[in-house]
Amino acid sequence: VYGLIGEDAVRDEIATIDYRSITYPALGYFLVKDDTMKLSVDLGPSGIFQRLKGFEDDFFFAYRAGQAFEWLPEPQDKKTKVWEQLSYVQSTQDHEEYIFNVKAGVTAKLFGNLSISQSIEDSFINKPALGKLKNDVIILTALIFNF
Repeated sequence: VYGLIGEDAVRDEIATIDYRSITYPALGYFLVKDDTMKLSVDLGPSGIFQRLKGFEDDFFFAYRAGQAFEWLPEPQDKKTKVWEQLSYVQSTQDHEEYIFNVKAGVTAKLFGNLSISQSIEDSFINKPALGKLKNDVIILTALIFNF
């Protein structure tokens, strides 16, 4: 069992989200934790502070559940990591208002402190800003420098 405090912050001009901040404490549990694989689940309350274009600031409490998976195919050299994360956040006042996020990717060490990462993120917002789609998909490639 472990505890965590998390913060997810988003600004998305295309989805007309001026800002969305989800702050959450949670209790989690590792279902699997060894040298090659980690699988965990967590659960807790959250507070969401957001402004969608055309609306005023909005704050509400929500329930949050999360899951994370990480796999190191060759744990001795830690050069490659495959990972995924899921989170589900639902308003305590309006059960029609929820956000479901899925992220998955692979990170590979190139040399020294430099790595490359390729990931896909899918965010489903049941009540998006007016005139916007409920689903938002991002494909991301990044160079990572570890200090």
